[in-house]
Amino acid sequence: MKYLSSLASFPCLALAVVLSGCASSPGGAPAEAAPAEPVRTVQQVALLPVLSPAGLYSGNRNLALPHWVTAIDNRLKTQSFSSAMEQTRQAMGPEMRRVLVNELTAQGYEVEMLDAPAPPADDPSAIDYTTLPASKPILHVWFEYVGMYSSAFSANYLPQVNVSAYLVDAKAVDDPLLHETYYYGADARGEQYWSLPSAPKYRYATFDAMIANREEVAEGFQVGVGAVAQRIARELRSRFGDPKAATTASR
Repeated sequence: MKYLSSLASFPCLALAVVLSGCASSPGGAPAEAAPAEPVRTVQQVALLPVLSPAGLYSGNRNLALPHWVTAIDNRLKTQSFSSAMEQTRQAMGPEMRRVLVNELTAQGYEVEMLDAPAPPADDPSAIDYTTLPASKPILHVWFEYVGMYSSAFSANYLPQVNVSAYLVDAKAVDDPLLHETYYYGADARGEQYWSLPSAPKYRYATFDAMIANREEVAEGFQVGVGAVAQRIARELRSRFGDPKAATTASR
């Protein structure tokens, strides 16, 4: 379920408060002013390291075969695929962080590179934000699921890069500014802000065709990382406004 928690309880630390102007009546006379609602604008973020996915998976929901046969087949193919793509897997975390810095900076954010103890590989979301020395909102991004997937209603394997983003103030961890998961490739659906379809170039009719084109598969993952990073940065600006404009307004 997609949601954005209320921002009303967040402290003003590292956030600019911009007050909306008063509306006017149709005749031009000032309308009775309603209580101004403060709009909080994030200007800076502290970016945590991005952990590479624990593994890369291969899945095919073939309804023509018994479930247990498909499960065994997917397990064996995942082992083969993950082994063939190990170098790609290891590079995905650092690449995501690098591209995030570039995209956030392009949107006008000041980015602090924040270090933290690495979470468990099987639970990359497990970070205690209250222990981090951050004076600005913390951006934590992690891979939920990465692989090549052929659904029950698809004739092809598609890249599947599912990434979660969590923006939180260390002093208000129970009320995040942003908590979203973005879906590139197989799980993309329509024109939703969290949906990023992959190009037809990165579709493969069989597992053997996918393995034979592993360099292209790696390229598809890299494109997915870039697309998700760009969407996260643009989503922050869309929800919290132009950080540079807020800086100017606060002077």
